[in-house]
Amino acid sequence: MLKLLNNNPYKVLLLSTLLLLFGQMFVPNSWGQNAKFILLFQHGLVGLLLFFKSKYFRTFFSFFFVILTLAFIADIMKPKQYYIYFGISYIIYFLVLTFNVFNKILLSKEVNREMLSAVMCGFILLILVSSLVFITIESMYPNSFTNLGTGVQKLNNLRYFSFVSTLTVGFGDIVPINRLAKNATVILSLASHFYTVIVTGIFIGKYINKNVG
Repeated sequence: MLKLLNNNPYKVLLLSTLLLLFGQMFVPNSWGQNAKFILLFQHGLVGLLLFFKSKYFRTFFSFFFVILTLAFIADIMKPKQYYIYFGISYIIYFLVLTFNVFNKILLSKEVNREMLSAVMCGFILLILVSSLVFITIESMYPNSFTNLGTGVQKLNNLRYFSFVSTLTVGFGDIVPINRLAKNATVILSLASHFYTVIVTGIFIGKYINKNVG
């Protein structure tokens, strides 16, 4: 596992991120929250192993694992405020990963499969950050968005809304209502444009330099 991470770290991270995003589609419904916990755990473990050499990141990810475990226990107890704290912690976790992915893109000297994996992974992580921001807002201020439904359906719809907003599709079936939700939607949509423009420019520049050189 460690050898695979050392040789193909961002391919493994991309696979882990896709598994986190779509993994529940391939497990029985009877697994319930256990499936979510397993998927979150595997992603946190990959993140920890990927940045294990850094003392700062080892400390951060160790703290994150504690939060993740407590959140799984709290999910049975269902304390509302704990979901908010967990959501904020997970947003920070994804931002740390996104920063390192973006750093990899900037420092990469050539266009290769690892860089492509980092580009894809960075964009998906941005979408996941968006969904967690929306979920946290909805937890703090219920009915911040229209047409969400209830329970698990609400969480799935907010994740769907994050995809729609980040990709700037905008079907209009879910709409932010209050000021905070609207501002968050605008900021995250701008961030996706920034990511696309900057990363595309970096990608093309490195590709041209490689072929011209």
